[in-house]
Order: sequence, then C-alpha cells, then structure tokens
Amino acid sequence: SITGPLPYGIGANINLEDIVIANNKLTGIIPPGIGDLKDLRLLDLQNNLLSGNIPENMARLRDLRELHLEGNDIQGIVSPFICELSEADLRSFTADC
Repeated sequence: SITGPLPYGIGANINLEDIVIANNKLTGIIPPGIGDLKDLRLLDLQNNLLSGNIPENMARLRDLRELHLEGNDIQGIVSPFICELSEADLRSFTADC
C-alpha cells in the first residue's frame, strides 16, 4: 500500500501517459502540477484518502480519456473543465457526486 501525498513536482514528469495509484492510502490534495502532464491519458486515483478540489489547470489535459477519483474526499463543484474534456472524448469519468 502506498501512503502519503502525491509528489508536488509530479508535473515535471512530462512524458507520463498513465497514472494508476488506485486502492492505496494517498493523502493530501491532487497537486496542481498534474495539469502540466500534457500527454496524460489515464488518471486513476480512486479509493485513496485524497481531499481538496480537482485542480482547475487539469483543463489543459486534452489527451485525458479516463479520470477516476471516486472513493476519496474530494469536495467542491466539479469544474466546467470536465465538460470540456467530455466534449474532447473523455471516455470515463467516475467520482462520488
């Protein structure tokens, strides 16, 4: 089981295409640097202990096709960028609404 926060500098790994860290004990927020991963296609962080909001700059993830965030304590209004991604062929979005 992976514990602790996601690295704040995760956006420096610009070649990442898939991030799957589901069913662990990640804590803290989704770092804003996630929005710098321009090639990201899959972000699966479901069933962790994450909190906070979905970073607005994730709207830059034009290649994102799957986003799984359910089973966390992510709060707030789902940002309009999710609608923009849906129009850009987001195949799967799951969250606790």
